Amino acid sequence: MKGLKTLVRMNRLKLEDKQRQLAELEGVASGFRSQIAALEDSVSLEAGAAEQTPDLGYRIGSFVQATLARRDTLRQSLDDIVQQIKDLREEVAAAFREIKRYELIMDRREETARREAGKRARKVEDETALAVHRRGRREAAA
Repeated sequence: MKGLKTLVRMNRLKLEDKQRQLAELEGVASGFRSQIAALEDSVSLEAGAAEQTPDLGYRIGSFVQATLARRDTLRQSLDDIVQQIKDLREEVAAAFREIKRYELIMDRREETARREAGKRARKVEDETALAVHRRGRREAAA
């Protein structure tokens, strides 16, 4: 029983570690999404400014190309992080199922131990009652 409790505790620590990793990756993904949105907003703002100021028109092309390249790099990184998140979610689910399996085994063993203890207690009670009954018969016969 002690070994199962240790196994459950170890697996809970692993699960908590995976959940922390998952939270960190989700934070990174959120940051990438924010950066992508900010880049897209900056392209829109600069394009609007370039329309109003003809002197900026010839410079906007290189800015837009660099910004879109950065956005594409962030999107690729975001796709990689999203895949890692999916994989880690599967690992978290598997770790949780494993913990539940060990807990069910532990519960069954505890229930079996309780039943066995009850049987032993009833046996002792029955033997005591039988001894009292026999003693009463002997005293009545004497």
